[in-house]
Amino acid sequence: MNCDFLLNTQRTDIDLASKWNLWLLDSVSNVLKDIVYELIHDEKQKLYFYDVLPRKREVPEILFTKIAEPLIKHMKENPLILTAEDILAKPSEVVLASEDVQRIIPPAKAGVRYYVNPRIRGKPFLEGELGIKDLSEPVEERKYVLNALLDKSWLTTLDATQIRSIYEFLHSKLYGRENESWKLTWSQRYEMEKLLKEMEIVRSVHGRYYRARETILPKKSETQSDDMVDLPCLIFVDPAVVSETSLELLRNLGAKVFADESIVTRILESHGNGDWKQ
Repeated sequence: MNCDFLLNTQRTDIDLASKWNLWLLDSVSNVLKDIVYELIHDEKQKLYFYDVLPRKREVPEILFTKIAEPLIKHMKENPLILTAEDILAKPSEVVLASEDVQRIIPPAKAGVRYYVNPRIRGKPFLEGELGIKDLSEPVEERKYVLNALLDKSWLTTLDATQIRSIYEFLHSKLYGRENESWKLTWSQRYEMEKLLKEMEIVRSVHGRYYRARETILPKKSETQSDDMVDLPCLIFVDPAVVSETSLELLRNLGAKVFADESIVTRILESHGNGDWKQ
């Protein structure tokens, strides 16, 4: 910032008692608003300029009050946040989330209309100064995903491809490489598996949802096997949700492998519990 400021008597800083200087500072704030508007519409800068906007802890208090604070207030009240749909929204209409989460869960599950564009730089400014909630941190992301999966009415609106993507996401976060997983300790992963085992998130061939331990994996993943016995006590996983990675997840959560033994065991267990009788 370069302006014709009047200096104090020691010539070490600008004279904050000068009306001229205060007018210049107010003018700078207005200029910054115009600059932000130009940058958000610049194809080369719209993803990066948030990273250089002034934060409270980075500037002297007087400069924050006269320059940064009015700019932040302006940004809170106007659609200046680039969304995943490449449109502009207000901070109150968006949340931050990883690109992987954005693929599988709609922003409405977070109570907002849009996700912030996942390629944006400057998350500290968006979160710290504009108050945008950050769901991309591992702990918050886990809570968000689990809460979404508890909504069975939402699950029933998804097709098999979407459900398979959720299973593959969970697999990568629990068992994937370090750069893509939640980096859980052994005990944390055990607790996460324990929670998932009790959730009715496994899609059956009839489109209903059950706990993994109540289901039997299909003989083939591509199409439903013709020799599946259609009995009330036999709940087969929808073959369309099964892939190499989702198969491993479902096994780890307790889904039975398709075999004569597992089928007979399930029939006997059901009969013994009084759930089904010939």
